[in-house]
Amino acid sequence: IFQYGPPCTIPTIQTITQENSQRIRMVWSEEISTDTYEIDYRVAHSSEWTNHSSDTNEFIFTRWRPSTSYEIKIRSVCGTSTTDWSSVQTFQTGDSTAFRVQRCAPSTFK
Repeated sequence: IFQYGPPCTIPTIQTITQENSQRIRMVWSEEISTDTYEIDYRVAHSSEWTNHSSDTNEFIFTRWRPSTSYEIKIRSVCGTSTTDWSSVQTFQTGDSTAFRVQRCAPSTFK
């Protein structure tokens, strides 16, 4: 199969930051050939994922529960094809007054 341009690659989640009581910001590696990114997240171990898309390499979550564990994954969309999902990452939200930064080490990814 001939592919024009760089390959579509799986993004790497770099940071998940609870900026304040209303916002959680996730940043991932920017992939050159990607048109858009799909982000799935859910309360840890629940059955249904919530899906969002982003044209940039960051996403702001504004609807989350305090003191709750979440799972998140991301993939690239390049034209009509998509990559596999990234490894699922887990993060814990703080209470309404606590803020935390979680840096995702590259060694945690496949």
